[in-house]
Amino acid sequence: MSKLLNLRTVLDLVPVNERTIARWVKAGRFPAPLKVGRRVMWRLSDLDAFADGGLTPLAPPAPPSPVPLTGIEADAARWAAMFARPASTRSPA
Repeated sequence: MSKLLNLRTVLDLVPVNERTIARWVKAGRFPAPLKVGRRVMWRLSDLDAFADGGLTPLAPPAPPSPVPLTGIEADAARWAAMFARPASTRSPA
């Protein structure tokens, strides 16, 4: 059985706001949550599959950390690298 994550934890992993998650779910771009009673939860395995299954990062991944990260820190680092915005290449006017 996959670990279930609440919205707050998902937002810690995916550095976007709550409305963006809702729009992505509605558009089919993000795994749909499960209703557990009145709670909205995501399967960690669904989020891992989403992250591994074709989401192209906006910037090259960050260089590896000198100290290996584990658990939630490793997940957060992977998601942050995936959603990192490249530096602006616009020249000043």
